[in-house]
Amino acid sequence: MEEIGALHRSEKWWRDNYYDPKTFGYDLRPRYHPDWVPSWKMSGKDFHIVEDGQPALVNVAVSV
Repeated sequence: MEEIGALHRSEKWWRDNYYDPKTFGYDLRPRYHPDWVPSWKMSGKDFHIVEDGQPALVNVAVSV
């Protein structure tokens, strides 16, 4: 069972490719950084009221 607020499967692609957009001058959300630690774990806030607790569910199409 996944932890509440954890990355969804579709978000893990962004985590795994976090540095690629940086080569073009783009920054991804802190939530996708490979070393991300959920802010609500340290602040004691509920995950659903902090920015990094909100998933961005996206589809990724990768051509091979």
